[in-house]
Amino acid sequence: MKHCILFLHLICALGTAAAQSMTVFDLPVKTSIRGMAVVDTQTIWISGSNGYFGVTHDGGRSWNMQQVPDYDSAEFRDIEVFSDGSLLLMSSTAPAAILRSTDTGRTWSQVFRSDNPAYFLDAMDFHGDHGMCLGDPVDGHFLTLYSHDAGRYWEKRFLNERTDSLAAFAASGSVVQFLTKKHIVFATGGAQARVYYTRDKGITWQYQQTDITQGAPSTGIFSLAVCDRKTLIAAGGDYLQPKGSDRNLDILHFRDQRWGLSEGAQYDLTGGRTLGYISGIACGPNDILVACGTSGAAIISDTYTQIADKAFNIVQFAPKSNTCFLAGNSIFGVYTLSVKR
Repeated sequence: MKHCILFLHLICALGTAAAQSMTVFDLPVKTSIRGMAVVDTQTIWISGSNGYFGVTHDGGRSWNMQQVPDYDSAEFRDIEVFSDGSLLLMSSTAPAAILRSTDTGRTWSQVFRSDNPAYFLDAMDFHGDHGMCLGDPVDGHFLTLYSHDAGRYWEKRFLNERTDSLAAFAASGSVVQFLTKKHIVFATGGAQARVYYTRDKGITWQYQQTDITQGAPSTGIFSLAVCDRKTLIAAGGDYLQPKGSDRNLDILHFRDQRWGLSEGAQYDLTGGRTLGYISGIACGPNDILVACGTSGAAIISDTYTQIADKAFNIVQFAPKSNTCFLAGNSIFGVYTLSVKR
């Protein structure tokens, strides 16, 4: 794979994104943002290091940032918000925990916790009230937590397959994605960059090997984007080589009841330029991609356009919108695509 590439049949569906300007706001506290839950173009929840979570109701111009009592050193690598206003926060380690609030973050209850140092939580996702949280392997087996009631209760399971030298990344809370209530995917790094998938909500799992840079603890898939139920974008690379351009993007399609790598002609969209290591990726209107990482942020469609040179960890689009939001170390970015159809 040469640089950031997309395949012919996906390119045919892409629109053109005209360059606009990125608006960047400074957050009022020191925190590395890794989790994001976008309600609409005005209301966005975020979570990060030093026990912080926060919300904006004006599209990022002002923020209410808070620390969770007794968790002021936590790494909150993911956050979820539900239609009734309840919230979930995921603390990756020390302790590995999931917290739930029903009063917009004023008080929190602990719905899962492990003080076992082997537990490290990477990401969670929901389809309605049905959710899954992924953790790194414990004794060689990936940890999976399942909820059927919007995170009030969690069932613990481990994958049967032993996966030595594999792990998942908590860089952007986006390596787990629901496609339907029972169809879930998650991505790995380390020795192999795989996409695991289940169609029976975790009873059985299969995997597809990808071409993403792999083979070292710092390599693999750091983010998954769902373009539709049959198209996934896997992105990553090597976070120790932030400008490395080798094999940092793959496309997967669901055919014949399984996920496989896209086939067909390959096109280099970057013209020799590349974002390098990708921490987060999101699929917007017309399947236009916005990717971010240590080297900045870029649009990837039928052209490649760098839109920021500041480091960002995570990117998400507002539902049914051309506007995406990015966050990094004490910064928050807003970018609206100008899409030509």
